[in-house]
Amino acid sequence: MKKDFNRLLKEIDADDMREELRVLYDRFPVVREYYKMELGESTKAVVDKYKADLRKAFFSSKRRVSRRGRSESKKVLKAFSLVSIHPRDLVELYFYRAEVMAEAVVHYRIENDSFLLATVKAFEEALVLAEKELLIESYHPQIEQLSQYFGDHVRYGDYSFWPLFREYFGEG
Repeated sequence: MKKDFNRLLKEIDADDMREELRVLYDRFPVVREYYKMELGESTKAVVDKYKADLRKAFFSSKRRVSRRGRSESKKVLKAFSLVSIHPRDLVELYFYRAEVMAEAVVHYRIENDSFLLATVKAFEEALVLAEKELLIESYHPQIEQLSQYFGDHVRYGDYSFWPLFREYFGEG
C-alpha cells in the first residue's frame, strides 16, 4: 500500500495534488481538524472541543454518570491522537480525562470499585505519557493539585493518586 502511494506521489502533478488535498479536506473531518491544528495559530480551539467531548462523556444531562463514559472518553482520546501534532496537547487531554473522572467520582458520589480503579488508571496513563514525552516536570503543579483533590474527596476504599505521585516525584 505504501509503495503504491509513493508511486502515486511521484506520478501526480502539483495541480492534481492540490485538488486531491481539497477533496480529502472536504470529505474527512479528521483531515480538517489536523489542518486546523497544523495551520492555525493556536491549537486551543481544537483541544477545547475535545475537552468538551470528554466532559460530556461523564457529565451528561442525566443525574448519573453515563455507563459508557469511560469507553466514550477513550474514543475521544483516540480521535484526538489522530489529529494531534503537539505531544503537549495530547498529554494535557490525558490529564484532563483523569481530572474529569475525579470530578465525576466526587459529584456523583461514586463508590464503584471498577470506576475508582479506572480513575486511578487514567491518572497513571497520563503520568506515563507525560514522562515518555519528557513533559512530566512541567505538569508537576497540576499533578500535585489533582492528587490532593482526589485524596481530599474520595472516601471509599484505598484509592489514591498519591502513591503514583510519589513514584514520579518522590514527595507529597
